[in-house]
Parts: sequence; structure tokens; C-alpha cells
Amino acid sequence: VLSRTFILSQYGMHETLTLLAENAGKNTVADVLRFMGAKLDRHSAEFDFDPSEPLRHVARLGDVPDVVSHQFYPSSHALSEYVDSLLSPGEGDTLLEPSAGQGGLLQAISPTVDITCVELDALNSEILRARGYQEVIEGDFLTWSQKNATRKFSCVALNPPFADRRAQLHLAAAASHLASGGRLAAVLPLSLEKQDLLPADSFFMQWGEVFHKQFADTAISVRVLYVERH
Repeated sequence: VLSRTFILSQYGMHETLTLLAENAGKNTVADVLRFMGAKLDRHSAEFDFDPSEPLRHVARLGDVPDVVSHQFYPSSHALSEYVDSLLSPGEGDTLLEPSAGQGGLLQAISPTVDITCVELDALNSEILRARGYQEVIEGDFLTWSQKNATRKFSCVALNPPFADRRAQLHLAAAASHLASGGRLAAVLPLSLEKQDLLPADSFFMQWGEVFHKQFADTAISVRVLYVERH
């Protein structure tokens, strides 16, 4: 959402960085900054958002989330652009991102779209707010979905967690929030291609492009599913 560049040394964050260094657990300060999306050189860390509040949060927390347990694998810009091309959201549209992470899948989405982010992790939620997203709901998406079953959106974009059938569960819950005529794009593992994922009498479904090696530290291939609600 924000296009400005922020250099960490501009922010007088020395006390925060000292606390972070003391409480970084198994991670180094550089690990934490990279997790937050910083570009590092020998003397500074460059962000595309104001990192002040997220840094204070992680300094107090003392560590970053575990990538595997949280199933946090940020979406690439290529995936975001493809999802945007499928959904074509614009002014007047409402969009739900059920597993928003740090906003990777939203990179190419127009800032005129009214976006609602749901994100389990507290640090990632702080980063989403720092990036300028106005409605960031910190919590488990499936729990939120049950409690907010009547909320509908014209668009849904999701890259759900894949382990333990969570992709299927998240897809079904996310599709339930589509308004009539609404459209959804989901980044899913290839293993789901042959499965009946949503009821055909309520949804039109079409598989789109396959993407390889789009996530750091994993070689998984994914395919994007496009959905429209009747």
C-alpha cells in the first residue's frame, strides 16, 4: 500500500534494536529484520513501510514466529499480479484476504479496493497495519469466519496454509464469504487439482496457471484456482 522507502537508521531506534538483540532468541537481529522484509547492507536496513511499531513489538516479544508452524510462506509478486489479473478488483470492490501474512498476495491490488485482512500472527498484523491496511483482524481465520458468517465480499484472494487439510478448510470458509457474483482466487497445492473442492451448484471453478518455486525455502509447486459464486 505504501510506496515510500524507510531507512532504519533514520528512526532513532537504537534502544529498540538493543532490546531486540538481547531478546532475539535463536535468531539474530539480521534474521528478524529479514523476516520483516528488510533489505540489508552493512550499515542499514531498508523497508517499504515504517518499521517502528513492528520493531517495537518484536523487541518486546523477543522472537519471530516459527515459519513452519504458522505455515508462513509469503506470496511472490508474480503470484500477486496473476491473482490481480483474475479478480480485477477496483474502486467499489471489497476484498477479503483470510491469511494475509505480511501482505504478499496483496502487492498488486489497487489501493482503491476496500481490503479486510485476517492474520493469525501478531507481528505480521503489525506489519500489515504499518503497510497501511486499515482493517486488520488478528486471529484465526476459521474462528473469525464462524463468528462473522454474514459478512460478504465481492472478492477473495487467499494463499492458505497447506498442511493438515487446512487448504480445503480455508477455501470452503473463504468461499462462503463471497457475495452473489463475487470472485475468488486461491493459491493451492497441485495435489488438490482432482478434488471436488466446492459445490458445483453454487460455484463456477476453473484452474489457472501453475507456478513453480515461488516461495523461499520450499520447492512446492502451486496452481491458482479461480472461483465465481452463482
